[in-house]
Amino acid sequence: MIDGVIESHTAAMLGPYSDDPSLKGKLFWDPDKYNSAIAELDKRNLQLFTHAIGDYGIRTALDGYENAERLNHSSGRRPRIEHIESVSNADIPRFGKLGVIASMQPLHSYPNNDTLDVWARNIGPERASRAWVWKVSPTTAASWPSAAIGRWSR
Repeated sequence: MIDGVIESHTAAMLGPYSDDPSLKGKLFWDPDKYNSAIAELDKRNLQLFTHAIGDYGIRTALDGYENAERLNHSSGRRPRIEHIESVSNADIPRFGKLGVIASMQPLHSYPNNDTLDVWARNIGPERASRAWVWKVSPTTAASWPSAAIGRWSR
């Protein structure tokens, strides 16, 4: 887990939160330590996956996977990033280039009060416009079990 969530301002963002410019969230890992840990796990042939929601968290996860591939000369491992709610446009092509699976939860993007009143307000219209980029990622996987689905959750 590299960062938190947008609603509580704990997702690591490249720029300040729109509703509170004093906050950018923060990484739960030092990037160098994260890169070292990911490289070691990759060297041991373990399946890699990282929770990353904010654009800085996502970039850090991609950097770690790219570093591991370079150091270990590994390929075809298909690491995952879970959630990917607010990705930088510059990082979208890196998913395909690195073979990283974008594991998104469609229910998280459902336009309810949380998404419209809290989530979108916190990151602002520009970042909200590039959230949950379903159509541009050729490696998207939906992990539905992580979120209850409407009438089935009753």
